[in-house]
Amino acid sequence: MKLAQNRIRGLLLINVLGACIIAAQTGTKIDLQNQARGVDFSAAPYTKPAKTGTALAPTCLTGEAYILTTAAPGANLYICTGTNTWSLQGAAGPQGPAGSQGSAGPQGPTGSQGAAGSTGSTRTDRYRLGGLHQ
Repeated sequence: MKLAQNRIRGLLLINVLGACIIAAQTGTKIDLQNQARGVDFSAAPYTKPAKTGTALAPTCLTGEAYILTTAAPGANLYICTGTNTWSLQGAAGPQGPAGSQGSAGPQGPTGSQGAAGSTGSTRTDRYRLGGLHQ
């Protein structure tokens, strides 16, 4: 009888230890929306409220933020304003000044020769050097 009780206690102890090990291995999940109020993340080593990438994600849900790393600063923050609809936040900066005028290009080819002009009279019988000829 005592042997049977020791066996039962041993099996019970093994089961309890096994349950404790399993419980220790699973992480505790925290639901900040329901379990906390006024959370201050200022002491956190970092926070990342926005996704990042070189191209906008093809899908999104309203309220998500995305930083497009290939865009210029000031034109890289997008907010999902409707299902799968990204909207650029902020305005584009002012247009920069016009650049300097470039150098003149090479001279073009010579045009085609124009038509020949009309020729004058070829009669020589009325005029001579030095006077009129009759």
